[in-house]
Amino acid sequence: MAAVSLEDLLREGKAAARAGAVEEARRMFERATEVAPESVEAWLGLAGVVEEIERKRACFQRALALDPDNAEARAGLAWLDRQARAKGDHQGAAEGTAEPETLYCVNHPDRETLLRCNKCGRPVCMDCVQLTEVGYRCRDCINQVRSSFYTASAMDYPIAALVGCAVAAVATPIVGWVAGLFGFWGFWIALLIGPAAGGALAEIIHRAVKRRRGRYLWLVACLGTALGVLIGSIGLWILIGVFPLVSLPVWLFLALALSTVYARLH
Repeated sequence: MAAVSLEDLLREGKAAARAGAVEEARRMFERATEVAPESVEAWLGLAGVVEEIERKRACFQRALALDPDNAEARAGLAWLDRQARAKGDHQGAAEGTAEPETLYCVNHPDRETLLRCNKCGRPVCMDCVQLTEVGYRCRDCINQVRSSFYTASAMDYPIAALVGCAVAAVATPIVGWVAGLFGFWGFWIALLIGPAAGGALAEIIHRAVKRRRGRYLWLVACLGTALGVLIGSIGLWILIGVFPLVSLPVWLFLALALSTVYARLH
């Protein structure tokens, strides 16, 4: 039998859990703990699909032993203890005889789950949770954290578009002329200066918007730059009869430059 990687087992286990195939999910996560006993994610996944309270507790404890700061494992054990105390049978929970209250995903009321977001505490299923550096978090909490990084105002978007368009409109005729002048060597020139040109453009745009960040600022900047490329190409064609966009080195240059703009502003 061909060896199966830990990543494949975890992916298949999560997929089976989302589909309600609990037995298949349990089998995948058990296999994952055998392949990689040191995998915290495998033990947490198994804890979410086993039914016996004693096994759930053991899985959470194993995950906590591997990662003493793991918030998900701590939350799982604390949740089991709370359920046991609510039933007035904490000793029974330690022996694996108490049954916890069933939780359902806040987004999918028909899906049972033992996972909770370690920030807001809401129960979420495997399809609605994401493993981050600080544990499992729901998408709403992740989006809230990401939104705090976006400080761009409404005016920053047209500014980014106009700056990208203006710079590209001026630079494109120069690049097109150089590419035509050097012929085959234009490919090597594009490889060398394309990323640098994109980085310079991204820095100009970044300064123009006072270094604020926006969720779609990269997209607006790239669209503005593309429009500037078209304007510059038409201008060069009118002036000297050369249309830069028919040159492969120019396309290579643009691809490298725009990818750099995306990477810097995204």
